[in-house]
Amino acid sequence: MTTIIELLEEDHQQVKSLLDDIKSTGDDAVRSRRDKFKQIQEALEIHTRFEEEKFYPRARALTGMDEEVDDDLEEHDEAKRMLDEISETDPGDAEWMEMIEELDEALRHHISDEEEQLFPATRQAMETEEAETLGKEYARMKKRASAQAAE
Repeated sequence: MTTIIELLEEDHQQVKSLLDDIKSTGDDAVRSRRDKFKQIQEALEIHTRFEEEKFYPRARALTGMDEEVDDDLEEHDEAKRMLDEISETDPGDAEWMEMIEELDEALRHHISDEEEQLFPATRQAMETEEAETLGKEYARMKKRASAQAAE
């Protein structure tokens, strides 16, 4: 059975891969850039919402890592601001790619913090059954969001 931490780590890899794809595009790949950016936005919206509403409160309670969770929440806010700015800019502009580079750097820092600090501590403190239950809940949330997006 897949745990919540495994699913969150899978999301991290997906977003990093999408960012790598965008960064490897040429200036004429506006449509591809826009499509991949939209995938990043959708993935991060679900990911951050679940972390903020379910995972972080539980991780905080289990680990006592208040400072780390607060830092992660601030990084979420920063990423949301960056996503909004990027979405208002034309993917064909050089500025857009500079903003993608900044987003990539910010997200890789955030991912590193989570995967090196919060996730290991939470993995150790959380019962496997709870981690799997949260994983199922997150998978359902992602499935619902995907179905709504398809409508």
